[in-house]
Amino acid sequence: MEEAVRCHNAGERVLLTCYNNPLSGFMKKTLGERAALSVGNYHGFCDGLFRKAGIRLDRTKIDNTLFLEQYPKCLAEALAALPKERYDVIIIDEGQDFPPELLTSLEQALDPTGKGKIRLFYDDNQDVYHNRGQYLEKLHEIPFALTLNLRNPQKIHELARHFYKGKETSAIGPEGLEVTWIVAETPDEVRWALHDYIRQLVEKKTHPALRYCGPDRNPR
Repeated sequence: MEEAVRCHNAGERVLLTCYNNPLSGFMKKTLGERAALSVGNYHGFCDGLFRKAGIRLDRTKIDNTLFLEQYPKCLAEALAALPKERYDVIIIDEGQDFPPELLTSLEQALDPTGKGKIRLFYDDNQDVYHNRGQYLEKLHEIPFALTLNLRNPQKIHELARHFYKGKETSAIGPEGLEVTWIVAETPDEVRWALHDYIRQLVEKKTHPALRYCGPDRNPR
């Protein structure tokens, strides 16, 4: 999001997009309304253009043909009908979630007379759909590795790095609590174990901002 704001403040027309809707909603709420900055997940962005261009999708069958073939095809048609709906910069967050067909189709949303920049942010370790390499192979990629973990305490980072593949990273936040392993075999056990553990943290006043709001395992 910070890169989108920088480009926007530099006077560039920016599209900030992602694959899933909840992340899109979070980014919209965080950034608010800004002229020349469009925020939305891929399919929501496309749907908005389709409405403006008067294009209707065939939704009689909801499958990969709709999402991986119809959407890219209709996006090209919409942009041909609405050439001003193009951008100087396209920023793609969580790029590893995108099928390569959709990433390729987004290139058409670049203004050919503009700077034509694509920023693709991705995490190899979250590539659960195995999409990432198929698209990046065709890019003149200038990689920039993010090696500082600002999200997790050092204790969690130290544990998680054993499951991480990539460049060495380091956590620069607080040391944090010792990692606790909790065994739970069913979804209900997971939920109750989590409630109980949070309650313990609150009662021990481990973190002054914590407040327990969960149900009571043994209501009276």
